[in-house]
Amino acid sequence: MLQPAKLDALIARREAVEAELASQPDRETYVKLSREFSDLGPLVERVKAYRAAVSELADIDALLGDAATDAEMR
Repeated sequence: MLQPAKLDALIARREAVEAELASQPDRETYVKLSREFSDLGPLVERVKAYRAAVSELADIDALLGDAATDAEMR
């Protein structure tokens, strides 16, 4: 199972790197941060997609478990 705290840490780190890049660091730091930002991008996008899928699954489970839901819809 994925640990939510680690996923949150990835997102927070990408945001922190983005903020550092916006603060106009020196050239060496800029290059280092740009690489890290680039590396974190795909991971953060996957985390967001994973969380969206988990949320959608929970919504579907709630819909299926609700007796008031139309039988055809279930």
